[in-house]
Amino acid sequence: MRRVGVYCRVSTEEQAQGGVSLEVQQQRCLEAARGDAAEDIELYVDDGYSGTTMERPGLTRLLTDAPDLDAVYVWKIDRLARSVPDTATITRHLADADCGLASVTEAFDATTPWGRAMMYMLAVWAELMVGLLRENTAAALQQRVENGVAVGRIPYGYRGTDEAGVWEPDPETAVVVQRMFREYVEEGLSLRDIARRRNGEGLPRPSGRDSEWDATIVGKLIRNPAYLGRIPWHGQTYEGQHDALVDPATYEAAQRRQRRRARLHPRRRDRTLTHIFRCGLCGSYVQRVPTGTADHHYSYRCARRKKMPPEEQHESISSAHASSLACVWAWVRAELPRQQREATRAGTDARPPEVDRHAQELADCQARMRRNLEAYHDGAITREMLADENRPLRERIEELQAARARAEDHTDELARWCRLNVQALELLVESDDIDRQAALLDALIDRVELLPDRYLRIVPHDGDPIALRRVPCYRGSRLDVEDLRASE
Repeated sequence: MRRVGVYCRVSTEEQAQGGVSLEVQQQRCLEAARGDAAEDIELYVDDGYSGTTMERPGLTRLLTDAPDLDAVYVWKIDRLARSVPDTATITRHLADADCGLASVTEAFDATTPWGRAMMYMLAVWAELMVGLLRENTAAALQQRVENGVAVGRIPYGYRGTDEAGVWEPDPETAVVVQRMFREYVEEGLSLRDIARRRNGEGLPRPSGRDSEWDATIVGKLIRNPAYLGRIPWHGQTYEGQHDALVDPATYEAAQRRQRRRARLHPRRRDRTLTHIFRCGLCGSYVQRVPTGTADHHYSYRCARRKKMPPEEQHESISSAHASSLACVWAWVRAELPRQQREATRAGTDARPPEVDRHAQELADCQARMRRNLEAYHDGAITREMLADENRPLRERIEELQAARARAEDHTDELARWCRLNVQALELLVESDDIDRQAALLDALIDRVELLPDRYLRIVPHDGDPIALRRVPCYRGSRLDVEDLRASE
């Protein structure tokens, strides 16, 4: 043999576990090659690459140079691959190139049928060991997650884990996370505006790279359930032992806004307040369609009427969007001071009674889960029993958190918006801040139904619906809601 190749590989997992190093592999393979009178030896090294894939630079170069080599030396056959198909592909490629294969620690001759059979048997065992290692690792991680111990990448806002493996809040970045949730939920800022503020503050992005914050990074942060005290794992969330950075009501309000904004692609999203309007005859959504040649002339029409069979179609409803919104804002101007006066007379920001019931039941469920976990640590129940006991409790906790957030949301949003004075409300109405306008209307109104004969019906979250007449046009003058009320 005049020219041979020496292939060495070690994966990251094996380096961490103190496996056979690259230096030892190279030394033994070089000794074996020189003992076979090799004159020209070429090294092919893959440092930190898994044997379960063929995408390795050293292996790619080896297969390219195979026609110019007389033989290839490896420490073990599993250095080439850890699956039978990949092993067969590599050995077939070497055989077609008339290149031999030698294992330093395994005695077989790859040029004979018995030697090839032995090599494939070793490949089978290598693939089996990889599969068992994956199953054991996955089971261990699943058990950690079910016990509330954090796994995976540390989220932004936490700085590491304590001795028990629980994430610890970072005093510097945790306040940034809380501030972003407030900006998104209470101030109504867009994801892009929040990213601009972080870039203006000079804060590094969560990944630690030099690039700037963007809307995608902020959106992923807002959706991360880790800030609610939970651990995301394989599409599910588990109750964690780490401290939550945001309260359930704020987190749920942020998710509702995310879902509402995600209904349409950003390029197709209607940057208006159309979502609050419904057809008063069939209850379907309405479409905002242009009328005439002017760019600012639009009307609302039932989105379902034309899809109905002709014999089932109701009468046509068409409403100028400007006059419809003018009536809605007139009602808001009258409703906000009224609710503010009622709250002042009550002397408190009274919460709905179901909020306290939800909080008590939530505390009971969490206490039962803690007792189950203590019983598991004491050996009184098995891991399967712990999972069976906690599964209905975990589902009930998610239901209670969502229900409590829904009950508190309207009260909290309304209390914040009631603090606006008349001037601030007028600035909001005349501004282009669709997100904050939508937040205000969503906190007060369930829907606005468009009716025939130029009427609309406002259905608030609390209180009786009110019917109003629509004016022919709206040119910026303020309307009095009492003049718009429909006669009984």
